[in-house]
Amino acid sequence: MLSLAYAPGYDARPFATKCLRKETILTTRNVCNQRILATLVLLLAVILIIPTRTAVAKEKKLTLTDLRKERKMLAHRKRRIIFNNDGDDIGGHGASTPDGLLQLRTKALLGSQVDSIFYHSTFGMKVILEDGAFNRIYEYPDTRGVASRNCKALIASYGKDALDVMIDYCRKHDLEIFYSNRMNDVHDFYFPEMLSAIKIRHPEYVIGHGDKNPEETLRLMRQGKKTNTGLNFGLKVIRDLTVDAMRQVCRNYDIDGLELDYFRSPSLFRSPVSPQEVELHNDMIREMRKMTEEEGLRRGRPILIAARGINDPQSSLKFGIDIETWLDEDLIDILMPIHLHRQQGPLKSFFELAHHYNVSAYPCLRANETRHTWRVCRGEAMSRFAEGADGITTFNQFDPTHQRWRELGDPEILRDLDRTYTCPYYLPVTVTEDPCGPLPLLVGADMMAAPTNGKRRSRKLRVQVTSLTAQHDFQLDVNGKTIATSNVSPALTNLMQDVWLEYLPDPTIFNAGQNLVTAWISSNDHLKDQITELKAGTTVVPFSEKWQFATDPADTGVTKKWYTANFNDSQWKKVQPYNDQGWGPEIGKYDGYGWYRGKLPALPDNTKDKYLYLYFGAVDEQAWIYLNGRKIAEHTTESTGKSIHQLWEMPFIVDITRLVDRNRPNTLVVRVHNETRQGGIWRPTSLVVSDVKDMNPNLFARYQNGSLGVVQITAIELEVKVSD
Repeated sequence: MLSLAYAPGYDARPFATKCLRKETILTTRNVCNQRILATLVLLLAVILIIPTRTAVAKEKKLTLTDLRKERKMLAHRKRRIIFNNDGDDIGGHGASTPDGLLQLRTKALLGSQVDSIFYHSTFGMKVILEDGAFNRIYEYPDTRGVASRNCKALIASYGKDALDVMIDYCRKHDLEIFYSNRMNDVHDFYFPEMLSAIKIRHPEYVIGHGDKNPEETLRLMRQGKKTNTGLNFGLKVIRDLTVDAMRQVCRNYDIDGLELDYFRSPSLFRSPVSPQEVELHNDMIREMRKMTEEEGLRRGRPILIAARGINDPQSSLKFGIDIETWLDEDLIDILMPIHLHRQQGPLKSFFELAHHYNVSAYPCLRANETRHTWRVCRGEAMSRFAEGADGITTFNQFDPTHQRWRELGDPEILRDLDRTYTCPYYLPVTVTEDPCGPLPLLVGADMMAAPTNGKRRSRKLRVQVTSLTAQHDFQLDVNGKTIATSNVSPALTNLMQDVWLEYLPDPTIFNAGQNLVTAWISSNDHLKDQITELKAGTTVVPFSEKWQFATDPADTGVTKKWYTANFNDSQWKKVQPYNDQGWGPEIGKYDGYGWYRGKLPALPDNTKDKYLYLYFGAVDEQAWIYLNGRKIAEHTTESTGKSIHQLWEMPFIVDITRLVDRNRPNTLVVRVHNETRQGGIWRPTSLVVSDVKDMNPNLFARYQNGSLGVVQITAIELEVKVSD
C-alpha cells in the first residue's frame, strides 16, 4: 500500500495521484486498478475520519498571546547538543528508503545528548520539485544526480521526502526538529557547476553584479572565483522570495522551527553596507517573524526562529546582520554564534547579551578543523559552558556513532575526561621584546575542582615557539604571573629551531573562562653583537618599482615558460605589493597561482667582495623564485616542512652571490600559490649587500625591525589529564 504523509495545510491528493501514476508503470493494469482503488479508499478515510493537526489546531483557537507565551516556553527547552545535518545524507547509499536514510546519520544518535536536529536539505525536499518560491530561489543542479533520485524514490514509494522522514522520526522519539535554511549559499563561487537557476536567469541579482552588464556577470560566475555569487538582499525580490520560501516550508512540514543560517555566507549586500540596507534586512526578519506567527496560529503551535551567524554583533553589522535589534524586538528565539576564518575568541559577552533578552545561545564548536583534536573539542565545550553557553552545536560533524554526542553536552561528564584547552586566536603571533597579546586562553570551570571517584588530575601548559635559540630568554605570563619552564623539546642550541616549551603551572592562577597569556623575549650580548655586526657591513636596496603580475588559474605558467628572462609580460597588470593585502585591489579575491615579474635593483658600487641576497619579508603562501630564467629557490611546504599557516608570514632569504649578473639587468620572477583568502608578496622585498656570510632571515628581520623579534608562537595548549 502507498503511505501518504500529511502536513498542516498541505493538500496531499494531487501529490498522491502523481505517486500512483509512477507506481502503475511497475505493475499490470489489473493490479494497478486494485491498488488505486485501495489507496483512494484509504485516502478518503484519512481525509474524512482521521482528525489532522490542522483540525485540532482549529479546535484549539490559539490566540496570538497564547502562541507567544508557548513559544517562549519552547524556546527554553533542554538542548544539550544541536545536531546540524547539512542534508547530504539524501545522496548516500540506501537513502531511497526511510530506514536507509535514517541509518546514515540519525538512528545512532538515540540515547545520546542530542536533543535537537537542525536539518538542511534542498534535493531531499518535495518543495524543490514544485513551482513556488522555494524552487525559484533555491533550485540548483544536482551534479551527481543521486540525491534527486533518492528523494523521488522516497516520494514515489512512501509519500515522504527526506525532511518528512526526519520529522516523523523526531516526533516518535521526542526530539526537536528545525529546518535549517542557508540564507545566502555561495558554494557556486567555488564550484560554478552548482550555479543556481535564479543566478543564471538573473545575473543582476547577485552581489558581484555591480555596474557590469548581466552577460558579463554570468560569464564571470561561470568561471568560478571571479565575482561574488551571493544574492543581493538589497533587492526586494530577493527578500520577498526568502520569506515566501520559508512560508512554503512552514506550510508543508510539521517543523518546530526555522534556522536562518548566515554562516554560508554572511555577505548579503555589496560592501560597505549602509544603515539603510541594515534596516531593509531587519524588515525582512520582521516579516519572517510575522509569517511564522501566522503559520503558527493556523496550525495551532508556535514556530521558533533560530539564527546562526557571526559571534560579534559589531562585526555582524558590517554584513547587514543586526543581532541586537533582533533581540530587542523579540524577532529570534535562539542564537548560535560561529566564528569566521578560525578566529574563535571569547564568547562570554555574546552569551550575556543573549541572556539579557532571555534568548538561549548555543556556540558552534570548531571540531571540523584539522588541528582540532578530540581532546581540544572537549576542552572547548567545557570553556563555553564556563562562559555561559546553554548547550553546544557543531559544524560538518555527521558520524552519529562518535562519542562526542555522548559527552560534549554535559560538563559533569567532561570534567572526568582528558581534555586540552587552547588559545583560540589564529596563530602564529610574533613575539618581540615588547609583550605580545594578551592572548586569551579559554578554560573550563574545573581547574580547582577535584575529579569524582577519587581520580587525580594533572595539568601541563605547552607552548610551541619557532626560531628560538639558546641566546633568547623567552618569558611567559599567565594572568599577570610569570611561570617557569619545566622542559624544552628539543633542547635549545645556538641554531634557530622550532621547540615546545612545557610548564607545570599552579592551577590557582587560572580563571574559569578567559585567561590572558603574554610573552616576550630578550637576548644575551652574543645576539646583540651579531646585529651590531650586521648593521656595520650591510646595505639594503629596496624594490621600489611596480611588478608585472598575472594570475595562472590553470597552472600553465611553467609550461609556457613565464619565468624566462625574455618573456613578453607587457600585457600583464602592474601591481604594487607590500600593502599587507596580498594581491591587492588590482586583482581582488583570487585563490591559486600567480606570477610576479620585475628587475633586480641596480647593484651598488664595490660589491665584488660582498655577499648578495634577496630578502622577502613574507609571501602568502608558497613561493618559487627564478633569476634570469633559472629556478634558484623555493619557499614551500615541501622545502621547509612548514604548513601554509606558518609560511604565509615567514621572512626568507635567497643567496644570489654566485647567481646574479653584475654587468647587466637581472630579471626576477616569483611564482606564488595561495589556497585561501588574499595571497601574494605582501611584505617588502629587498636586495641585501652584506659582509655577513650565510645570512639568517630572522636575524636580518631583527636588524630591519630594530628589535630582537621574529620569534613566533604557533600553539598554546593547556593539557588536563585525569587518571586513577
